[in-house]
Amino acid sequence: MKPFTFLLYIFFNFSLVACAPQDAGMAAKSGSSVAGRKEKWANYHYVPTVSHINPHDIVRETGSGGNSINGYYTLVTPKQRWPSSEIPYKFEATSEFTTDEEGIIIEAMDEISAETCLTFRAAEVGDNDYLSFQQLQSGCFAELGYGSGGARVVNVNSLDGCLDDTTTPIHEIMHALGFEHEQSRYDRDLYVEVQWENIDAAYKSNFNKLPRTYAFPQYSFDFNSVMMYTLDAFGRGGRPSMVLTPKKANVTDEYAVGRATNMSTSDIDRIFSAYGCYDDYEEPYVGRMNGRTHRLTIF
Repeated sequence: MKPFTFLLYIFFNFSLVACAPQDAGMAAKSGSSVAGRKEKWANYHYVPTVSHINPHDIVRETGSGGNSINGYYTLVTPKQRWPSSEIPYKFEATSEFTTDEEGIIIEAMDEISAETCLTFRAAEVGDNDYLSFQQLQSGCFAELGYGSGGARVVNVNSLDGCLDDTTTPIHEIMHALGFEHEQSRYDRDLYVEVQWENIDAAYKSNFNKLPRTYAFPQYSFDFNSVMMYTLDAFGRGGRPSMVLTPKKANVTDEYAVGRATNMSTSDIDRIFSAYGCYDDYEEPYVGRMNGRTHRLTIF
């Protein structure tokens, strides 16, 4: 299928949205039973507080507007898309990352590079636009996309578990690449029902639905996306913040929703689409993910 041309500019209001908490330690191992996973996660509840994580974590900047065409919508707006597939990064000296912590972040970038056309390199003198890795504030969060350029903050505080493995850095780097949370899609109500009564007022804005231009009709809702919340994320007292609707798209284990430890095939395909990776391939890209071959569907 030949790629469609996406021409979309969206007005953004300056607002902040929280990043999904990730817990790689709770991810299911291959071959484990549903009952075993239920027992493993029975006492797992993520109940963030203001002291643990800022309830509003993605900064959106004001942009120029426009319209979508052909009934399709961009995954990353032109304002949020980085202008080059080679993205510089810097570890801020004031954050005092250990060698092991830097290694986890580099490994997360390497995982993205291994599956896509994006590459990351250490910032050099003269690089004005780069990912600024730091842990100057509590929590795990990132500025959304390229925006106005400059140092784009990716805050991954090791004291809050952001660097226990590569899961959270991948999630935050994808925010920095311009990607939103999966459960914030315009069509999310077909798949999950937000339990507003179980969410503290300070965190309710994190479950706001994005405009229709975030419907992504060419990509199915992905419960396995690294950008998907757990069903109890930000739920008071361990209660669910979301429940699955009858149209749950082959979900056989609700305890695994939102606990991906790496990018799904759909996450990879969306990076390809948003960043034009298909331009490097005459045929649809056949890549590798977790030892499985996947074929890119190009739109």
